[in-house]
Amino acid sequence: MSAGADVDTEDENGDTPFVHALQARHSVCMTVLREAGCTTEIAKMSAALAAPCDPSFVRLCHSMDVPVENDDWNAADPTEVIVLLTELRLDPFESQYGYHGFEDSPFMYIVQEGRPEIVEMMVTQHPCVVKYAADDLQAKYNAALFKAIRSRRLDNAKLLLEKLGAETECRDDQGRTPFLLACGHHEPTARYLMSDVGADVAAVDSDGLTALHWAACSGRRALTTAILERDVVGVNCHADLGATPLMVACAARHLDVAEILLGAGADADLATPDGWRALHVAVRACAAPIVRLLLVKGRANPDAVSSSLMHGGDSVPASTPMLIAISLNSVRMLRHLLDAGADINLAGLVSVSSYVQLTSVSSGSESDDAGMTSDASCQRTCTPLQFAIVSRAWDVAELLIRTSCDTASVIPWLDPAVGTPPPIIAVPHDHAAYLRRVIALMSTSPAKLSHLARLQLRRLLGRQLATKLAELNLPLNTQQYLLFYDLFHAHSGSFDI
Repeated sequence: MSAGADVDTEDENGDTPFVHALQARHSVCMTVLREAGCTTEIAKMSAALAAPCDPSFVRLCHSMDVPVENDDWNAADPTEVIVLLTELRLDPFESQYGYHGFEDSPFMYIVQEGRPEIVEMMVTQHPCVVKYAADDLQAKYNAALFKAIRSRRLDNAKLLLEKLGAETECRDDQGRTPFLLACGHHEPTARYLMSDVGADVAAVDSDGLTALHWAACSGRRALTTAILERDVVGVNCHADLGATPLMVACAARHLDVAEILLGAGADADLATPDGWRALHVAVRACAAPIVRLLLVKGRANPDAVSSSLMHGGDSVPASTPMLIAISLNSVRMLRHLLDAGADINLAGLVSVSSYVQLTSVSSGSESDDAGMTSDASCQRTCTPLQFAIVSRAWDVAELLIRTSCDTASVIPWLDPAVGTPPPIIAVPHDHAAYLRRVIALMSTSPAKLSHLARLQLRRLLGRQLATKLAELNLPLNTQQYLLFYDLFHAHSGSFDI
């Protein structure tokens, strides 16, 4: 140093001589460097608070302006915490630098990380707790309770409720009680609040969501059952936007919870004010197993139509389950809907791009987007086959044609020479030619008759085909044929019957 060495020089890790002296607990070296004007804020107090416990060294570091960060409290021994609180008089309710607020304070950090004994000490041995009004302290304990629940710290949640006075029915900025928050974040805490504390199970947040909604959203099968057993929250309760717990489970793709709700009497055909039902939500979430569950067990209407292309604050591509499935190019969900007797020609409102036809479209090598450009989206009424072509879902379009849908409306699209130019989309020549061949095949071949026969059979037996076949006591191979080859059958990439 007397030769002019820089007291704040850094090694390859960015550590200064003072940091090395602190890590080695060389008090004399630290004092010399401090007197020489070195920077001490770069050092970490956790090195002093780490084992072995040495309160006197902690005092020395603090006297040299070594900052105490939030994570440093987590490394401290309880004896050293007493030093920080009672001797150094650090306020655990304030962040180190004073401008981040209570949410970034050491107290909230320890609530999140654990160590209930330290959390309790920060309150019982707080050096200046008298400066806080009673209402302010209550708000802090309530906020800490929500933090503990979000961090899945049941131990700290119990401490805050049982010893520090946090309120069981306090509310966060979304109007949720601790129990409602726990239903969506931590099942053990939810069970503790419900069974041991006596939380209000029927509470509703500012969006009208109940504990059943939150449990369904998080996929808590056992908790959902426990809430239903309390019989204080209706299985078909609506939130402010009309969502039922079943819709929430469908949106989150929780098959087991959806099954529990249906078993408890959930109505799959309840609708939001815009006409959205659980089946719409399940199809939009691309949850094929739930779609089948709703159709088979929930006996949902496969032809439900919404009145709007908005669901909550989100836009959706179509107004019927089948049209939504087509927008996702999901053959599997389309198959479930057809198996439930969905109307293959039911038109509905869809959101499509405004295509402007340009020059003729070449076939083969160029992309499907050749020869057209798109503007902003607009709403139109389309049949399933029209929407499949507009969505460029060629496999779905072929499948719909092979299931004997009405093709008259798309003939002009596929062969402009016989009618007007395509009103929505210019179909690439190769796809148009292939779909024309499929239409011709289905219009003239014996397959057309077999399709019509099976459609008539379904109309006679209704949607519960499997149950009706069992009652008829038909041979097993006949039942399998009617069930698995009904309407269409995909094999090796083809859709031959």
